[in-house]
Amino acid sequence: MSTQTLEYTASSSSFFARMGEWIANTFNAMAVAASRSEEIERLVNKSDDELAEMGLTREDIVAHVFRDKFYI
Repeated sequence: MSTQTLEYTASSSSFFARMGEWIANTFNAMAVAASRSEEIERLVNKSDDELAEMGLTREDIVAHVFRDKFYI
């Protein structure tokens, strides 16, 4: 009498690891977006004189906040 074994090669833990990584990346992106939104709101609430002291105009605010991500 012979015995056969079934070998399962797909790792279910790799699915959960990828899912966990995706969730972590999603929450990280949401946190970054929220912090940039707060920075934009903080700058928008400044007066034109305060912005000028910083070397900014209202049109420059978004480019200033995203300066590390985009070349404008």
